[in-house]
Amino acid sequence: MAKTYAVEDALRLGFVDEVVVPERLLDSAVAAAKSMGSIPSATFKLVKRQLRQPLLDAVDRAAAYDTEVRRLWE
Repeated sequence: MAKTYAVEDALRLGFVDEVVVPERLLDSAVAAAKSMGSIPSATFKLVKRQLRQPLLDAVDRAAAYDTEVRRLWE
């Protein structure tokens, strides 16, 4: 079941990086995009792969179990 977090809790838990007032939202988003855009693409790609790889590995392991379970239930 999904849970809604208070703004302060979401920030403290790291679910969001920054909290801004609505009037500053677009400026803040543009600044964040420019900051990310300044990272060399090869670096960004490597970091993204490092962050995602554990999840992708877990999905692959689960898929192997799923195949075995399906075979057993046939």
